[in-house]
Amino acid sequence: MQKNRTSDNVEGKSAITIDHVPATNHESNADKSWVGNLKEVEALGVVAVAYANTLAYKLECKRLDGELKRISEQKIIITDIIKKSFELKWEHLRQRKMELDRFYKTLNKQLGDLHIERMQVLKLAEIMTKATLRDGIDSERRGLYKEMAIEFTKQIPIFADKANESLKKLVDALPEVKIPQGLLTDASK
Repeated sequence: MQKNRTSDNVEGKSAITIDHVPATNHESNADKSWVGNLKEVEALGVVAVAYANTLAYKLECKRLDGELKRISEQKIIITDIIKKSFELKWEHLRQRKMELDRFYKTLNKQLGDLHIERMQVLKLAEIMTKATLRDGIDSERRGLYKEMAIEFTKQIPIFADKANESLKKLVDALPEVKIPQGLLTDASK
């Protein structure tokens, strides 16, 4: 490339002119314009690459904004799912605990009632036995007390069987509870 510079001093101003740079191949008149000259020195290529990179960065930023928004919305959904799952599990456990508490109280009350009834029968048998052994009682009355004590004593195993049967029914009606290992073992070992 050859550049010729001429300097003309016209009214105190200097003028610089750039001669035409010949093309290596045949070009149209449009290519001989500034755009054509800039293409030759790849000036538009640099501008085009810079513009394309700017657009690519802008598009990537928009894509990342969309991805951030999607992840943020997904976080909200997942957090909501976890919260609802936790609340359902919590409510299930609360209901289960209430159910087991009711069964426990019922079972404990019935066992207590059966124990009290057995104790009352034993006490009645003891009272009748003591009445049989008292001094000054005629033989007919002593025999009656003795029979009553025997009858009350006979009722104790029947009462125990009823208590066991009732206990078995209650235990069978209880929901299954997993007993942790070591809970029923002897801690002194």
